[in-house]
Amino acid sequence: MTTRRLLQDEISVPEAIVRVLEEAGIDMVFGIPGGNTMLIFDALYDHRSTIRTILVRQESLAGVMAEVYGRLTGRPGVAIGQGAFILSYALLGTLEAYLGSSPMLLMADLSDNAPFSHHAPYQAGTGEYRTWDARQSFAGVTKITMELHEAVQAVQSTQLAIKHAMTGECGPVALLYHSAALKGCVGP
Repeated sequence: MTTRRLLQDEISVPEAIVRVLEEAGIDMVFGIPGGNTMLIFDALYDHRSTIRTILVRQESLAGVMAEVYGRLTGRPGVAIGQGAFILSYALLGTLEAYLGSSPMLLMADLSDNAPFSHHAPYQAGTGEYRTWDARQSFAGVTKITMELHEAVQAVQSTQLAIKHAMTGECGPVALLYHSAALKGCVGP
């Protein structure tokens, strides 16, 4: 039995993440570019023939749309946004996905801008130096929450998150990307 590699050459992490979404059959994502998620939205633009990106006015709409997409298609609905905002505003859709067993991915950055963060405490969700703890906040409304620090970990965890969202009782999974994880490259 032969296996097909996801990557043939070294590419950026956001490009690899979008390829993972494509491979999973996800053809639509919802969200607002902000922080380091801009890198994912840039990669999505290059795949606009296979993945339709719906930009919403507010993150709450992304959460509800992603939940409905997951419920209707059986594939994870994807909501992308900046950490604090995707948590607080997309909570309605996330709760519905959690209680209604709809597969869903919440993809957020932590706005940490490593190695030094100059954001206000309400934005950087690392849980350090009096900032809010994004991982703990998402944990109560998701099946699993993953905090990603490195490039390879970001791509592999995106694959794992899709599996968790669709395995057993379906539900939402949160991916929290540190800035260093999204700015790296991965290879075969």
